[in-house]
Amino acid sequence: FLSKKTYKSHCALHTVGRQPCHKCLQLGLNLDKKFTSNSLRAHDKRFHAVGGIYQCSEVGCDSVYETPAHLRRHEIDQHSVSKETKFMCSICQHFFPSNFQLSSHMDSCQAGRSRTLVRQQMADCLTWQGKGVYSCNMCGDKR
Repeated sequence: FLSKKTYKSHCALHTVGRQPCHKCLQLGLNLDKKFTSNSLRAHDKRFHAVGGIYQCSEVGCDSVYETPAHLRRHEIDQHSVSKETKFMCSICQHFFPSNFQLSSHMDSCQAGRSRTLVRQQMADCLTWQGKGVYSCNMCGDKR
């Protein structure tokens, strides 16, 4: 899909049965986000799978968490991390704690390889085909 608008229009075809992530709700994250059953499984695997090592990037903080979701909750609660204090990608609207991380991200985002924010949501039901084209994992439609 070449734009967020065409992506959203296409996803409207697949919105039946959307549900919240109960693990995120318990953590107070993604309160208004809803998932199809396939995208909920992908989200759960990406954000709630235990076993990773996710270290807080705040200077002087040695906290380590097993899931990205628990690290995010820590950052919000302990370091007052908010979208206003970060650097935002103009392509996918994902926020980064430093300009260096944003710069590193921009190359992959411009090439369509980034799985942050909108692209994360898209990746749950879309597969990158290259040259600005995605295919829908549910129906195979390419745009």
